[in-house]
Amino acid sequence: MNTKYLNTDLDLKSYQEITLLGKYFDKHADLIRCENDDGVWWAVVEDSHSNRNALPTDNINNLLDVIQNLEPDLKAILDTCHVKDFNIGIETGNIHGFNLGIDHATLKRIVDLNFTISFTTYPNCDE
Repeated sequence: MNTKYLNTDLDLKSYQEITLLGKYFDKHADLIRCENDDGVWWAVVEDSHSNRNALPTDNINNLLDVIQNLEPDLKAILDTCHVKDFNIGIETGNIHGFNLGIDHATLKRIVDLNFTISFTTYPNCDE
């Protein structure tokens, strides 16, 4: 099986309640979860326009568009998050190398909002 891009999660963590932010993402993206775990609020959001041919840049830009349309009260909630990370998921296969790029304009948008990028690899479970 080939290595492939799966999706990009937006991971958020805050010590303040972020339920209202979760409701916004539920309307404008795919909210996977928004909950409190031992005093830390966290949410996982995915691009609602994602498909199997999408690239990280597509998914990240769609999520950035949603974020940049936040009303000031929701932006203030987002600003309480100590984790604001685009987590790129990759299923590892049996090929030697795999390239996955993010263009300069997308990187600038991420940096300008003080977000981070991480990568998570998942083993191929079909083999």
